[in-house]
Formats: sequence, C-alpha cells, structure tokens
Amino acid sequence: YDKLFKEYCICDLSLYKKSQVAMRWQTEGELISGKGQFICGNKICDETTHLRTWEVNFSYMEHYEKKNTLVKLRLCMDCSNKLNYKHKKKEIKRQVSKPKKDKSRHSNKEREKSDNQPTTSVQSEAPVTSKLAIEDNVWNEQLQIEDEKPREDDFEDYLEQLLF
Repeated sequence: YDKLFKEYCICDLSLYKKSQVAMRWQTEGELISGKGQFICGNKICDETTHLRTWEVNFSYMEHYEKKNTLVKLRLCMDCSNKLNYKHKKKEIKRQVSKPKKDKSRHSNKEREKSDNQPTTSVQSEAPVTSKLAIEDNVWNEQLQIEDEKPREDDFEDYLEQLLF
C-alpha cells in the first residue's frame, strides 16, 4: 500500500523556466483517481493520452532526515518539454527483447573464418567437428525413460529380501 503512494509523484511545473520543479507524493484520492499514473502528473494538467514516463530524483525530508529516491513521473508531451526545459531527464522506455542469435550461425561463421585462414594441421579439425556432431546428436535423440517397476513389485522384492 505504501509502495503505491511512493511510486508515482505529482509535480508543479509553474517555475520550469527557473529549473524549479516542485514534487510531492500522491494523496489517497489521487491514487484512486489515477492522477500521476494514468493522468498527467502535472498539478494543473488533466491530459490522459500520449503520456511518457520519466524517472526523476526526488529529495525530501522524513523525520528530520534528508532522503533521495528515484520516482516515476508520468507527463504529457507539453509537460515533458517543461520538465526537460534545461536538462534531459531519464526516460523509462520498454526494452524490446532482441532475438537470441542461433549458436549454429556463430559456429558456421567461425568455420568460415577458419577455412579462409591456412591451417597447418588437418587432424586437429576433425576431432572438433566430431565432438560437435556428438553433442548435437545427444540433444536430438528422444529421451529414453527406463521402465520403473510398479510400487507393489518393489515392495514385494523388499519383503522377499527381508524374509530370506
């Protein structure tokens, strides 16, 4: 519950030209209404479309102790420009997962590089390729599951060993 209040902030960008941005935590009413998360986090703006997320350092006093934390600030395009009037803040972007490269492509490229370079020993290349072939065959084979005895048969064998 506390984390929801302290994850997103509400800001006042009225003095943005002086590079003064006032920030505060969300109130319970703002949390419920979505202000600062689904609605622009600027105090006077109610924009709900094209919101961008910014990660901003928030300095505050708690029990006479100065604390710093990184908070998320959701702003519309106009308010984002005001926030970044003099300095570029860190924008949080979703990372697009890159497709993993296939190991066989790397091994083919390495083989091509080695083919282009003159080799002195042909015998040293043969064991390497055979090891790769063996490893590939192990993963391509079907999993062989050993037939396990039913529990009753195991129990009978155990009793026979105890009695004899």
